[in-house]
Amino acid sequence: MSVTVTHVAAAPWTTPALPDGLTPDQLERGRQVKRQGLAAGEGGFHASHVSMPPGLVADRHHHDHSELIVILRGSMEFDDGDSTVELVEHDSAVIDAGQVYGFTVGASGVEFLLVRAAKAASQMAG
Repeated sequence: MSVTVTHVAAAPWTTPALPDGLTPDQLERGRQVKRQGLAAGEGGFHASHVSMPPGLVADRHHHDHSELIVILRGSMEFDDGDSTVELVEHDSAVIDAGQVYGFTVGASGVEFLLVRAAKAASQMAG
């Protein structure tokens, strides 16, 4: 048994790895995303503190793992393919593996906690 502690002040901000085949516009938007790694597989979790600027659009995509998003600050319009809902501070979304979704960041930007059941692997929706 073990405990892994991450001090946020010591965790560097990075730009996430982006999937192959993105358009120049998608690459530019992807470079605006900032992430602090909090867990890299310890205890089976992959977690990040994510920051995105106002108005950023995350195109519809899916992952081969489940995710939990918890909004820390700001907001986003979350689109699960069937409906759109605004997520604000302290709201959460649990996203099943394979579920296609996208979102648009609100006027004040957004920061959220992202917890994954596996290392990030994204596929753009067709």
